[in-house]
Amino acid sequence: MKKQYYLFTFIFLVTYAKSQSPLTIGQVYDYAIGDTICYTRTPNLSGPPTSYTETFSQKIVKTDTLIYQVKLDSYTPPSCMTCSASSATSNYSFQVVGLNSMAQHATATNTNCTTLFDTTYINNCGTTVMYRKNNVTSSCFEPTMFSSIIYQGIGLFYSYTENNSLPPGYGFQTELRYYHKVGQPRCDGNGQPLIIKENELWNQISVFPNPVTDNKLVIKNSLKEKINLALYAIDGQKVYGIETIDSYQELQLNFVKGIYFLKLTNSNNNESIVRKVILE
Repeated sequence: MKKQYYLFTFIFLVTYAKSQSPLTIGQVYDYAIGDTICYTRTPNLSGPPTSYTETFSQKIVKTDTLIYQVKLDSYTPPSCMTCSASSATSNYSFQVVGLNSMAQHATATNTNCTTLFDTTYINNCGTTVMYRKNNVTSSCFEPTMFSSIIYQGIGLFYSYTENNSLPPGYGFQTELRYYHKVGQPRCDGNGQPLIIKENELWNQISVFPNPVTDNKLVIKNSLKEKINLALYAIDGQKVYGIETIDSYQELQLNFVKGIYFLKLTNSNNNESIVRKVILE
């Protein structure tokens, strides 16, 4: 992840970026302590997506420079039936320089048969979005190999388009899942406000006991909305699933003792949370 932010800084400083946005670098990386960003990165060739959640814990302001401390949580689901999921938590720092400079898109694509162009708009969360992609000309069929998105106050995210003509091992695809800026509504990657935060969703749906004893798991749903419950073994196999709107439900889980992953999804807006459950 450190390399990713070093790459961000490099991109802003290079001179081959031909188009500038009306946003400055300081506006793009305008984080506050407590801001949270969640995104997934999926390899273009194979492998499951890895989910990253970044929480900004410290901000130091210097002359034309910002220094951030970030807590990073990551989760990768099993890539095969016999594989295990992986998760990690770490802390890192990065700095943003040239705050008064204009934020620039990167041009990392073959432009022989394409014309690069930008689209600027304000999403439903009031965030300015700068979107750059290739505009394929009528005389060529060059695929879009690279596009970039700049979000006001959220940073720069890339989106690699999967295509069979891409070189082997070329890149990945990054999707912004949601962002929550302190004092503002939490918003999804398309700029739509989300009513329920993840911790609020978990607080309104109680799952107990954990560890599970006597194979009995109780679901208490205070959300008053339909939820989808899925239980996965550590090898990624789904062993139980149910959709319910009941406020209280007792499940009988007659499975092998061990570690499982419980995924709860709000059926109305697809908000989901994943927690580890131990069967004893």
